[in-house]
Amino acid sequence: MYYIGVDLGTSAVKLLLMDGDGKVKKTVSKRYAESNPNEWWKSTVVGLKEIIKVAEKDKIAGISFCGSNSGLVILDENDELIRPDIVWKDVDTSKEINYLKNVVGKEAFAKAVAPKMLWLADNEYESFRRINKIMLPKDYLVYKLTGIYSTDYASAAATLLYDAKTKGWSKEMLAICELKEEWLPDLYESSQKIDRVLPSMAEELGLPEECFVVAGTAENVATVIGSGAIGAGRYSLIESRLSTECSHKWWMENIVDTDDFDGELASLNILLDEGKLGENKVYYLPGIMSETAFVGMNMDTSRADILQAILEGIAYALRNTVEVGEQDKDKPESIALSGEVAKSFVWKTIIANVLNIRVDTVAVEEGPVYGTAILAAVANGEYESVEAASKKMVTVKDSVEPDEQLVEQYQKGYEVLQST
Repeated sequence: MYYIGVDLGTSAVKLLLMDGDGKVKKTVSKRYAESNPNEWWKSTVVGLKEIIKVAEKDKIAGISFCGSNSGLVILDENDELIRPDIVWKDVDTSKEINYLKNVVGKEAFAKAVAPKMLWLADNEYESFRRINKIMLPKDYLVYKLTGIYSTDYASAAATLLYDAKTKGWSKEMLAICELKEEWLPDLYESSQKIDRVLPSMAEELGLPEECFVVAGTAENVATVIGSGAIGAGRYSLIESRLSTECSHKWWMENIVDTDDFDGELASLNILLDEGKLGENKVYYLPGIMSETAFVGMNMDTSRADILQAILEGIAYALRNTVEVGEQDKDKPESIALSGEVAKSFVWKTIIANVLNIRVDTVAVEEGPVYGTAILAAVANGEYESVEAASKKMVTVKDSVEPDEQLVEQYQKGYEVLQST
């Protein structure tokens, strides 16, 4: 049987078709306007029609979705979109976050649904009063395919509207945000079947009537599954938008004015040949957009020094995150990489030595969408659990071991950065 994974990103939807053994048959990517759910759907339809051409129609068993939890889709009583997707970076929810933290006593963050709903009520009441359904971006695609309002527990937990004790929506938080429970979707396990694809959609897309749709999960969770990092023994590197994607974008677009990021990374290969790793005197503080973002620059600082500092700064930030998370836990033996970071041997070498851990590059680079497809295979009974499926299907392509001398040099650099 065949399974389709769909990853709804900020500017493109990625689709992957694999068989029950995890062998990838085809991948497709379609771009769209960032905050327009109708464009997401149109691109997904085009992608689905394209990707199923390489499979026998009657053997396409299921489809699963993953996506960021940073957006918000609201529908009216006619299931029409009330406004564009509410993305965390497009609205200032600092007032609402402070209210939740200081007045209500609830920790909040900008990407969560709760502060965005409070913001909507304060700033766009006309839109707020028309609400009939609230959902996360990837759940809008599930709704379009099945007609069912759903989300998974992992995604729900990131909304700040979820009660982990009852495994349901928090009545307290709903009251605080003045939301009705019927506005929110039903809750499912990530590998649980929602329903079959609507007959009309199956006919339009060329899918079999028996094809089912799975609840899916958050992009970060899907990345962990797709990199085989479930259970003890391995980390999975999930590139945060703050420290990694934004740094890439800023450097490529505003400084060097090129979209050839692979070429830019390749230019650093000389650092290995000349033994310059661990000797950089420039330090980068990810996510700090001020004059102190770079430390140690002078008139002799080169373009390569700055790019190297960006990669090292991200690695140092990852180490700090790892150390906070470890606390009384055994250190895993490796870290699994997929996506952009896995394409650069220099970057992998930096990470291996800054974190002092073996870096494994998984065979399938599209971690999130691959992990999502795995959920569909589990839902169909191909494997007894998500962990068993992930460990069986995910394989390692190559590894980078830390070097004792480089580890020592980066330890000194880490200490310098900590004191900055």
